[in-house]
Amino acid sequence: LNPPEDLDVAEIENLRVLLVDDSISSRRHLRRLLTELGIERVIEAVNGKEAVKLLEEAMVDLVITDYKMPNLDGAEFIARFRQLPECEEIPVIVITVYEERSFRLRALEAGATDFLHSPVDHHEFVTRARNLLKLHRHQLLLAGRVVTERRIERIEIALADRGKTSISKARKQIQIGM
Repeated sequence: LNPPEDLDVAEIENLRVLLVDDSISSRRHLRRLLTELGIERVIEAVNGKEAVKLLEEAMVDLVITDYKMPNLDGAEFIARFRQLPECEEIPVIVITVYEERSFRLRALEAGATDFLHSPVDHHEFVTRARNLLKLHRHQLLLAGRVVTERRIERIEIALADRGKTSISKARKQIQIGM
């Protein structure tokens, strides 16, 4: 198995994944697959309630949750997860034995990003996790660029108003510093 492309070793080592599953054997299996991807920082929860508490204290880059769990099922957990600050865009993979469309729709409506059927195919899991992590990284980079462009625009306006230097010169100086 290969680590996600476009991510250097330091980025992979800093990725944090939350596993939510009431089955210890499932959590061990998924942790092993994540380790093979190079992801060592894995947080585990045995149910949705415990996961929500953990997420109030720690940010993650990917959530992998079982659908059928005690206390909160996967859809209920995802709905609560999406209400937490800064959790709207974090990818969530739901693992389920259910084939019925209604379960998938319920989880998707709650905010699931992707699905895998249990038992999990190793190659499919690794591919989907890798793709979601790369997508999330690109979303973060894009958001950072938007913030940078807004800062540049504010600086350009301030400089133009003051007449101290040309806008193009200021833009070059700012871009060189990035």
